[in-house]
Amino acid sequence: MPAVNGSVQPGQSHRRSVVATVVGNFVESFDWLAYGLFAPLFAAQFFPSSNQFTSLLGAFAVFGTGMLFRPIGGILLGRLADRRGRRPALMLAIGLMTGGSTLIAVVPTYEHIGIIAPLLLLLARLAQGVSSGGEWTAAATYLMEIAPKNRRCLYSSLFSVTTMAGPFVASLLGAGLGVWLGTATMEAWGWRVPFLLGGVFGV
Repeated sequence: MPAVNGSVQPGQSHRRSVVATVVGNFVESFDWLAYGLFAPLFAAQFFPSSNQFTSLLGAFAVFGTGMLFRPIGGILLGRLADRRGRRPALMLAIGLMTGGSTLIAVVPTYEHIGIIAPLLLLLARLAQGVSSGGEWTAAATYLMEIAPKNRRCLYSSLFSVTTMAGPFVASLLGAGLGVWLGTATMEAWGWRVPFLLGGVFGV
C-alpha cells in the first residue's frame, strides 16, 4: 500500500482517506462558489443602496477580497501541512470554509445590526479565502501521496471532478430552490439555505 509520511495505510483506512479528501474538496468548491451564485439575492440586505448595482458591487467586493486571501491561505496551510501533516491542514481548511459558510447563513442583515453585518460577511469570506487557497494544494498533494503508482492520474482526476461538481451542484440547488420557493422568498431568506447546507456538508 502507498505510504504517507513514512507510514503504511491499511486498505480500509486508505479508502476512507481518498473519500474524505475528495468529498472535502467538493464541499470546498460548493461553498466557495455559492457566494458568487447567490450574491445578487442578498446584496441589498448587506449593502443597502438606492442603486441596485451599487449594492451588488459591495457584495462582489467582499468576494474579491476573499480571492486576495487565497494565496495567503496557500502559504499558511501549506506550511502547516508540511510540518504537521496533510490531514490537520485539510481539517483546518474544511473547518474554515464551512465555518464561514455557516456564518453567512445565519448572520443578521444590515437592517438588524448595521455596519456589523457586512463586516461579519467580510470575515466569513476571508476565512473561506484562506481555506480555499490552502485546501487546494494540500488536497492535491495528499491524493498524489496516497495514490498507487498505477493510479495517480485516476486519483488526480477525482480532485478535478469534485472541483467542478461543487459549483454544478450549487447551481442546480439554486435553480431548484428558485422554482420551489419563488423569487420573493429566495431574496428574503431562501438564499441562506445553500450556505447552511454547506456548513452541514462539512461535518
